[in-house]
Amino acid sequence: MSSLTKDGLEPSAASNLLGKGSFLYFFKPSVMGLPTFFLFLVFVFFCLMALFGPMLTFHSPSEVFADQILAPPVWQSGGVSAHWLGTDDLGRDLLTRLVHGSRVSMGVGLLAVFLSLLIGGSLGFLSSYVGGKVDQAVMRATDILMSLPSILLAIIVVTILGSGLYPGIVAVSIMSLPAMIRVVRITVWDEKEKLYIMAAKSLGSNHGLLVKNILKNCKGPIVIQCMLTFSEAILNISALGFLGLGAQPPQSEWGTMLADSKAYIETAPWLLFYPGICILIVVLTFNLLGDYLRDKLDPKVL
Repeated sequence: MSSLTKDGLEPSAASNLLGKGSFLYFFKPSVMGLPTFFLFLVFVFFCLMALFGPMLTFHSPSEVFADQILAPPVWQSGGVSAHWLGTDDLGRDLLTRLVHGSRVSMGVGLLAVFLSLLIGGSLGFLSSYVGGKVDQAVMRATDILMSLPSILLAIIVVTILGSGLYPGIVAVSIMSLPAMIRVVRITVWDEKEKLYIMAAKSLGSNHGLLVKNILKNCKGPIVIQCMLTFSEAILNISALGFLGLGAQPPQSEWGTMLADSKAYIETAPWLLFYPGICILIVVLTFNLLGDYLRDKLDPKVL
């Protein structure tokens, strides 16, 4: 039987989807405000570029134009219309490599979020919900991971597994586990101590129903942590690429592009500027959107 409103009318699916209690409500332009909505459009732009950009580029990211090595952007003297942002030290189109690199960098961020949420979220929930020795074991392992600097932990993982994009994804995911475990643990811990959960336990509610209600009311901090994990993963895979431990040439990845171009910082600064500004914009956008969601998903606001 479908639920009815207090007026006796069945709410439409659209009103439920965009209602004040829903997650998508906070992405309505009227709710976000102009500055935050602009950030959201930037986020959408980079997502679309990662998804569809490689299909729309004119060149292959590994295609070499031997007669146009280190060509400047089209608006500078010596620039050519075939290469809007210029070419690199091997004559490869910079715009094409940036677009293909967005798929790699943002894809790594998405995978890191998925793996940290799947593994770290499960461990954090189990630690808090079960408690006792399970909680102690999970938290001591988390403390060990957090005692190591993140980049050092990533270097250790990549040294064991070998250099490359896939070992880099594993390293970045492991780096993101401790924060996710702690956030999920403390959020679930606070929620399970509330009166409605204690009342449900006293009435004999099954574990499945308890877990469902706890997770439903923990979505705010977890969503925010996923946003932060995404931006941190892009920074970390770029750092590994810059150190030569992540994606390997000729694969297009923003950190690897920075590493390949550092020798040309004076003669061809655009080679470093464009990958660097892409990393900056994406990370800053996700962090600011995470701050926005943190404020909006506060239970006091809801």
